[in-house]
Amino acid sequence: YFLPVLAVERLVARVDLKAERSAGQLRVLSLHYEDEQPSAANRRAVRGALDRYARSVGLGLADRPT
Repeated sequence: YFLPVLAVERLVARVDLKAERSAGQLRVLSLHYEDEQPSAANRRAVRGALDRYARSVGLGLADRPT
């Protein structure tokens, strides 16, 4: 399974995550952008989506994707 990341109504990335609850961390296992060269806006969208998702499940984000 993967977490789709949308910007407006467009799929910009797919992220594979692992919740390490004992450590209180959400780890990014893989990140695949839909564009070969993602824009700065799409990178910000992914970071924001991951931050929001980690907070919603009560975990800290272990990895900050670029």
